[in-house]
Amino acid sequence: MTSCLSGRVAVVTGAGSGIGAAIAIDLAARGARVAIVARHEPPLRSVAETIEQAGGTAHVVVSDVADPKSVVAAAESTRVNLGRPQILVNGAGFADTCLVEELTMNEVDHMIDVNLKGVIYWTKAVLPDLLVDGGDIVNIASLGGVRSFPGWSLYCAAKHGVVGFAGALAQEVADRNVRVTTICPGATATALWEKPGMSYSGPAEVMLEPRQVAATVLHILEIPRHVLFKDVLMLPAGEWA
Repeated sequence: MTSCLSGRVAVVTGAGSGIGAAIAIDLAARGARVAIVARHEPPLRSVAETIEQAGGTAHVVVSDVADPKSVVAAAESTRVNLGRPQILVNGAGFADTCLVEELTMNEVDHMIDVNLKGVIYWTKAVLPDLLVDGGDIVNIASLGGVRSFPGWSLYCAAKHGVVGFAGALAQEVADRNVRVTTICPGATATALWEKPGMSYSGPAEVMLEPRQVAATVLHILEIPRHVLFKDVLMLPAGEWA
């Protein structure tokens, strides 16, 4: 059975690894033509190879979500090489922990630039395309976008910002056939937890897997367009918020 995503043009940021890579691979498997976006080319080439070996279409775009000029150029590269974007998945992001009293302004700027402004920049860059004949924006936020944790103040501030921005945007475009959905996963088994100072309080085996988040994104995109999801909270067992 042919997916409704077949032939559609999708942009996935943060597609070099983790959740973003899993989403890009699944989209391509459904027949979407996918622009895979990240700052570093080698991991993107690896994801593109996986997609192409399975018969899919991937366009590699090296771009920094925190740089608005880079985002505009990446969006135009997508249009030239694949066509007008119809799906945007804002998957780029990172996490660091720090007590508020120890924060530097550079850390503040970097966290907000990547995790919040990057979502806004990409949304602004492709929203005119989506408004032509409808489309979808899916933001990958975090449990930290609906709850707060000590030591994660900046991350939570940025992810709360994503949830708030998306909620307002969803209402602005609701009558123009553009759906806006934000997914807030709990602890997910990605490279984030390999960073010094990062630790998960629960057993590693119950963490979400990137492919499970990707499956949720695909379900949201494939469900009939009259069905809307607002904020989707995904949690490992025992993490009920």
